[in-house]
Amino acid sequence: ASFAKDALDLSNADKDVIVREKEKEKESNSIIIPPLYQTHVPRSVPNLTVEFMSQRTVKVAQEMLLIEAKLFIGVTPRELVVYRGSGNISPEDSASAAPLSICNIINHFNLVTQWVATEIVTTPNLKKRISVLKRFITLADKNLKLRNFNGAMEIIAGLNLCPVQRLKQTWKGLSNKTRKKFQEMDKMLSPYRNYHSYRLSLSSSSPPVLPYFGVLLRDLAFINVGNETRLQNGHLNLIKLGLLASLTKQVSFYQQQVSLCASDKSGEVLVFTQILNGFKETLHRYDEAALFHFSHLCEAASHEIH
Repeated sequence: ASFAKDALDLSNADKDVIVREKEKEKESNSIIIPPLYQTHVPRSVPNLTVEFMSQRTVKVAQEMLLIEAKLFIGVTPRELVVYRGSGNISPEDSASAAPLSICNIINHFNLVTQWVATEIVTTPNLKKRISVLKRFITLADKNLKLRNFNGAMEIIAGLNLCPVQRLKQTWKGLSNKTRKKFQEMDKMLSPYRNYHSYRLSLSSSSPPVLPYFGVLLRDLAFINVGNETRLQNGHLNLIKLGLLASLTKQVSFYQQQVSLCASDKSGEVLVFTQILNGFKETLHRYDEAALFHFSHLCEAASHEIH
């Protein structure tokens, strides 16, 4: 019901158009967009899944760790202290630019999340779409085995987007083992009780560990929102400064752990970089509304109205 609420509000006439187009879709490898939606979404969608599906998940997971470790170790203590969210810095900082390293991590996270959802909803064939979904669940698991919590969270976040979650027939096609694996990872990375399960898993993991950066920013926000920098008597709030020092020390601790993971001596262009660069070229096509359109073309809304 919750996914039905977030789905597109299609009229009966719209649904008839989609049904007719889905029949045509069986004779083609690309998804055809009904004329009603041509102003929002491209007429046809290239097959984005070929390159990803041809790669071994362990290789993609290793490259994700390499890329994200580089982004993570680029964050400085000063950037953490002055960061206030939404790409802004504190008024006390004289610099005019936002902390680029933090913004890069956030943008990369959002890009991967959207790529995951796009790969799935733009795969029109049900059997192939189930395979893509299974591959992403496996990839998330490989990230966790490498103790890359940030990479695992990117994938799980993409799988939890409404255009993907509403694909009931696709999820139903997974084996019980694969579905259980997703549920276990989803529960472990859940924000419930301030990411309690995730924090336990993080603290019990052997180094090197790449933490989920969003939780670090969340903790930073709580420190800044809940504590004034100066007390009423004008003195510095030593409690707040101590909390900030503790958080920056924690980040530095993890940065030292993953520093070796960020070293790539091969000089080769990573496959995962090529995949994301290819997706970036078409990123403007796949906003939230477009993903819902493709999702409804894959599985009509009637599947979720019961």
